[in-house]
This record gives sequence, C-alpha cells and structure tokens, in this order.
Amino acid sequence: MASFLAARCPSTLTASLRLVFLRYFALIAVAWLPWLVIAWPGAMRDDTLAQYLQVSGIHQYYTQHPLFDTLIFGLFWHAGSAVAGTPLAGQAAYIVIQAVLLAAGAAFTLCYIRKLGAPRWLVILSLLYLATSYVVAGSIITMGKDSLHTVFFVPFAVMFVEACLTRGAVLARQPVAITFVALAFAVIASKRTALVIVLCAGCCLLAACRGNTGNGDADGKVNKDAHSSRLRDGARSHGRPFVSNLERNPDSDQPRDHTCGRQSPESYRGQQDQQVQQSQLRGRSGDQNTRQRPQPRAQQRPRRPLRLSPRFRAFVCLAAAVILAQGVWAPLAAAATHANLSPGREVWGLVTQPVAQVAHDHPNDRTAITPDQRRSLNAIMNLDQAAADINPHRTNETFQTLREHPQPTTAQKLAALRVWAELGVAHPGEYAKAYAGPIRGWWDMSVNFAYPTDSDYLFTRGYLKQWSTFLPETVTGASAAGGSAAGTNPNAGTGSGAGTGADAAANGDDDADIAAAQRIVAIEHDLAPLMGTSRKPHWKRTVLDDVRHWVRDDNPLTAMGLYVTWIPLIIGAALLLRMTPWRRMTRRRRSPQLEQLEQPGQLGRINPSSRARQSYAYDVPAGIASAGIASAGIASAGIASAGIASAGIASAGIATADIPPAAPVPADSATSRTTAPRPASALAAYGLLFFTILSLYASPEALFWYPIPVYFTLPLFSALLFARACRAEPVR
Repeated sequence: MASFLAARCPSTLTASLRLVFLRYFALIAVAWLPWLVIAWPGAMRDDTLAQYLQVSGIHQYYTQHPLFDTLIFGLFWHAGSAVAGTPLAGQAAYIVIQAVLLAAGAAFTLCYIRKLGAPRWLVILSLLYLATSYVVAGSIITMGKDSLHTVFFVPFAVMFVEACLTRGAVLARQPVAITFVALAFAVIASKRTALVIVLCAGCCLLAACRGNTGNGDADGKVNKDAHSSRLRDGARSHGRPFVSNLERNPDSDQPRDHTCGRQSPESYRGQQDQQVQQSQLRGRSGDQNTRQRPQPRAQQRPRRPLRLSPRFRAFVCLAAAVILAQGVWAPLAAAATHANLSPGREVWGLVTQPVAQVAHDHPNDRTAITPDQRRSLNAIMNLDQAAADINPHRTNETFQTLREHPQPTTAQKLAALRVWAELGVAHPGEYAKAYAGPIRGWWDMSVNFAYPTDSDYLFTRGYLKQWSTFLPETVTGASAAGGSAAGTNPNAGTGSGAGTGADAAANGDDDADIAAAQRIVAIEHDLAPLMGTSRKPHWKRTVLDDVRHWVRDDNPLTAMGLYVTWIPLIIGAALLLRMTPWRRMTRRRRSPQLEQLEQPGQLGRINPSSRARQSYAYDVPAGIASAGIASAGIASAGIASAGIASAGIASAGIATADIPPAAPVPADSATSRTTAPRPASALAAYGLLFFTILSLYASPEALFWYPIPVYFTLPLFSALLFARACRAEPVR
C-alpha cells in the first residue's frame, strides 16, 4: 500500500489529459452537484449588487469594481430578464457555467500535477481537497468578482508554473504564448490588484529565465537534438558522413561513438587524403566537367533564423498582456460605458488606519500629534472623523475620509507620509494594534467563516440604506435631503416654513427622515427582482443550517489562516531549504548508471561490457502547448473568457534514454532530453502565490471572498516540492 501511494507516474500533459481529465472532471462535478442544487440559484456578494445597480441603469458606471466583471455579469442579468423575465435566471445560468469552468480548471490542475510526477498520494489528496473541501466547493455558488477572477487565475497559474519550470522555453510555442497572454489579460482585467501581482510575479519569471538559451532545456543545457541537427547539416555541407548515437542499432556490436557523431582526427585526415588524390587524377585527365567546383558561401553555411531568448519572449508576453488590459481594454470600456474613474484609495488605508488609531487613543494629548503634524495629515484626510469612525477590523472607515475635492498635491502627500513615519517611531504600540486588527483573519486559526447561500442578506435595513445612496437626485425627497444635509432649510426664502432656527432645524430633520425613507422604498422597489432567494424548501433550509453550524463551530478546516498563511508558509520554507548549499549537496545522488561510467581509467566513458538497457524517464515540465485554453463560458456575450478546452493541450513529456544506446524520442516531445527543474525555478513559480497572499495582507479587511484563487491553486504549488523528485523514474 505504501509503495502504491508513493509511486509516481510522470507522463506528458497530453497523455495525462487524455487519460484522466474526464475522470477528474466527472468526480469533481459529481461532488459539487449536491451543493449546487441545495444552494440554487446561488448568492451574490455585496460588490456584485453595486455592479447590478450600474448595469440596470440606476447608477452610472464607475471603475471601483472592474468593468470587465460588471459587463459580464450584466450580460447574464439581461439574458435572464429577456428569456425568463427575471435577472435571477441569468444569475442561475452564470452559477452553472462558473461551476463547470472551475471544475475543468481543477481537473486541469490535477492533470498537470500528475504530469510533473508527483506522488500518487499527493494527487489523491489534491483530488479529495478540490472535490470536498468547503473553502473550494462552497465558493462555486457565489456570483462575484473573486470567483470570476478564479476562473482565469487557475489556468494562468498552471501556465505560469510551467513557464518558470521550463525557464521560459515553453513560451517558444506560439499557441502557448498566445494563450498565456490571453489568460494574463483576463486575470489583470478581472481584478484591480492583479496588475501588481502579475508584474511582481513576472519579475520572478524573468529571473528564472536567466542563463537559458533558445536551444536549451529546462536547466539551460544544450538541446541534444538541435546540436545533432547542426552537426549533421555541417557534415553534409562538407561532404562528410554523420551518424548520430541515437541512430545506431542498440543490438549492434559496433562500439558506441563517444564523439557525438563527429569523425575522429585519423579518419578525417584519411578521407581528406583520398579526396586530394581523386582531384589530382581528375586534373590529369583534363576533364573539366568532372572537376568539383566550389559551392557558394551561402550554400555552404545556411543562414540561421533569428532566435529570441526565453527571457525576452517572456517579457514580451507579460508586456502584451499589461498593455492589452491597461492600455486598450480599460480606456475603451470606460469610454463605451461613460464610467467615472474611481481613485484607488485602498492602499492609503495603510497610512490612515494607524494615524487614526493614534488620534483615537490620545484624544486630549496634544503632544501625541503636534499641531504641525495634524495640519499635514488634515491636508489629505479628515483626521478627527477618521478617529471617531475607526473600525479595528478594517480600514474602510479611515481611508474613506481622504479628501478628493480638491485632490491633495504631491507635496502634501509626501508631507503626510513623513508624518506617518514619525508617528510610527513615536507610537509603535498603536501602529501594531492598528495593523494587527485588519489582518488577523489571515493568520488566526480561530477565525473561520461561512459562505452565504442566498442574496437576501443584502436587502436588510442597513444595506438598503446604503444602496439608497446610489439613487439619483431626481428621486422624490432627494432635494429635501440634500438641503438638510447642507444645513439649510429648503423652504428658506419662499415665505413658508418655520420662523425660528430651532423649528427650522426640527423641520429639516423631519424632511431628511422622510426623504431617507422615500429613497429606501424606491431602492427596495428597484431591487425587488433579485429578492426571494432565501425562500427554499424546508429540507434545503435544514441542510444549509446544519452545514453553517458545522463550519462555524470552531472548525479549523474553515479557518482562512490555514490556507492563506500556514500551508503556503510551509511550502515556501520547504522550497527555501532546497536552495541552501547543504541541501543541494545531499541531493547530488548517484545515478543508476554511475557505476558503469566511472570505471578505472575510463571516466566519462561507458564500459562496453555493460549492457544494462533499462529505460529511465526524465521529467520534462515543458507544458502546455498547441491549442491553448479557449473559453467555454460567457459565450452569450461574445466576450472570450479563458476557460479550459477539453483537448488540444499538448505537452512535452518524457524523453527516454537507453544505456548505452539511446531510445527514440517521443513525437510530442519538445526537447530530446530535459532534466528536472532547478530549485530556483520552483521558487520563482512560488512567487505567484507569494505575491497573491501579500496582496491579501495589504487588503482593507480579511474578507473570505478574497482568497478564493488561493484555495483553488494550493495543490498546484504544493506539487512544486515534488517536481524535482521524478528525475530518473523507471518507465512503467
């Protein structure tokens, strides 16, 4: 049993997809189906409802939420309204398509893990995790930008890992490069923080391409097929025979040529003397037609085609994706929808939260924040309001006090940053308290969560009051509310209304309350088509309540810290240990043929008496090739997403080598021989997970929707620890 679980079955990605993709996809889909039925028609997150207000025309488009996601959601809502008369039908259709794409992405990840040669126990454990884990399966019913982003992030992560392990060589295939650019574009366009993640992880990819050449393998070694081809072409141009070691008969008694097909000096000189004698005989005979004429130089040495380095090719792919997302799509979408540009204020929460904490903890201490420091901070924010409204668990209340009209100047921002640094030195305890609160959910194992199973939680009194602010000013009572908010009586100057200031204030408050109530009634009417998703049969409500109690009652398996911090930390630490010199020394194990090679007096030669011809497989993480990953869903919009195509994903798989003669290379192999990836390449691939988690720690709050991409890709990055272990596995 232990040998069965520890066995590795490295293969090409094409063979893995053909053999087990449908099996993995069916198992995951069957495991997810009960949850999909029980939670039908799914749930929306709070930002998705704000996007609905934009799509339905209640509020103008704005760029705080990606327009890419907003337009895709709008297509489904409009399709549901046109076909079934309710946007909930479009929401249900979106949930089904999203579940199919996520299941395909999970199956694709498992096939790639199997292709890397990971142990069978890791493949089985990854399958169970992706099929049954609540953090994974519970997210498929959510209509939100994070789950949509995961649809593109999962295949992009696989391609990114492959590009790092092959040190950019896989991007030499045009279909792979095009698919990589398309997925990177979708990842950047579907989430605002993804741009920084892709840029930082892209630097790791460029660093991994260091030392690799266009004719190299995953370790930068020379491609033996390309080298033999050049030798063969050179031999033909000079009229000399060339026989490669790969072309020799394994059963022949002819000793192996250790010159890689090149002629020995003795045989070359003998052949040269023979050619000179023949030319002299032809010269004496006077036959001018039989004399050899020198060939033109262009025919003797054909010109080599231009080859791009893997690093430059990776840079071009990354740059193309960023330009398409930020330079083409973003301005075109904003212009087409007339969207208001929303400034990115979330990152300023790292500044506003601690200074507001200092002001909150020392309200009457004028030495805690000097007048000059307060003046510098008030130039970019309302410090008193931030101190009064501070929430220890998130930074939204503090960064929303940033001033927008007029925008602070660069000098004012730099002065505020200088004050922020000074206060940090003077009040380290308050700063630690301010930063520990919003990030506690990312590492604390006692903080767990439960996904919502319907959208009716968004229509409570508090949320309706928030959504009512999206209504235009033409709503009944809005002008009264605006006048009251401004501190003036809307009836002033008309000869009506109260005569005293107290009566005017009282009337103003009453008008404001009436206006607010009217706006809530209006927004409730506008959102009525989305209500009612919590009205489910009794047995469904019972099952959902039981599941909710199970995941919230001190269940460590639903703690975000387990998946966001501790498992990735273990993976990163293990990869770093492989980089240490002592670890590299212990991994220099003797290969099976070393006893045959290192015979006395014949170092580097193979003993002719040794005829052990057992085949050994060398893992070739050369990745995703031919047809790319086409979109399977969101087709009604005509917008190509980047889902998973069922086939056409070719891979460079196992190259075999016989001892002493070499066996033929498989037809789908990109390189004739490729060894396992270097630890630095695996660490560069881990950079994508590292910067994704780093962006979570910089987010305004620890919200359980944010790490959905991390939940789905943890098995992929866990397999990096075993990508090197299948260097020389017997072919089964």
